[in-house]
Amino acid sequence: MTGLLLALLIAVPSQAAEKFDESSWRSWRAEKEEKARDGERSFLNLQDAVWVKLRKKVWLPVVENQASLRFTRKLPDEVGLSVFFDGKQALLSQGTTTFDLLKKKRWLIPGGLRLNAILYQGDLRVYLRNPKAGKVLAFKEFEFFDFNSKAVINGHYRPREKPKRHVFSTSTGRDSKAWLLGTVEFQYEGKNLSVKAYTFEKDAKDSDYLFI
Repeated sequence: MTGLLLALLIAVPSQAAEKFDESSWRSWRAEKEEKARDGERSFLNLQDAVWVKLRKKVWLPVVENQASLRFTRKLPDEVGLSVFFDGKQALLSQGTTTFDLLKKKRWLIPGGLRLNAILYQGDLRVYLRNPKAGKVLAFKEFEFFDFNSKAVINGHYRPREKPKRHVFSTSTGRDSKAWLLGTVEFQYEGKNLSVKAYTFEKDAKDSDYLFI
C-alpha cells in the first residue's frame, strides 16, 4: 500500500518554517513510540475517564478485579472512593482522607492504579490509569505510511479580524467550546487548499497554538 504523511508547516511572518525531513520524522516517531511504551506516560494506560459537572459526584466501587474498575455516577453498594466537584476543587474522599485532587499530580489506589484530574472549560475531567495495562505491555510500534517528502508543505496562516465562537460536539455528548481564529492556506498537487484553525483557550488572545 502506498501512503503519505502530510506535514503542514505554518509560516508565520518573521519566523522561518520548521525543517521537516525524513530524519526529523523518524525522531518524532521514535519519541512517540517510546512514550507509548512507558506505562506512566502512555495514552494506552487510560482505563476510564469521566466528566464531573458542578456540584456533582462520581464514585469508584470496591471490586475484586482492578482491571474491571470503572467510574459510576450512582452510589455503589461498597464505595472505594469518591470525587466531588465544587467548582474549584476536586475533593477526593477515601476512608477518612479528603483532599483536592487538582493539587496532586496523581493519587495511587490499590492495585497500582492512579487517579489524576484536570479542569477544562469549567468542567472537571477525572482519569483512572493503569500503568501495567495489557495494551501498554503489548505495544510494539505504530503503523505508519512511508515518509513522503512531497507531502511536506508550507502553509500561510491568515487570521480573522475577530475570532468567532465555535462549538464542537464530542463523542461523550459534551459540547467543547472553541474559537475560530482563521485559516491556513497552502498548495498541494497544484491545488489551492485551506483548513480552518481553532483554539480551545478560554480567551482567544491567550492561544499560542493552532488546532486544525
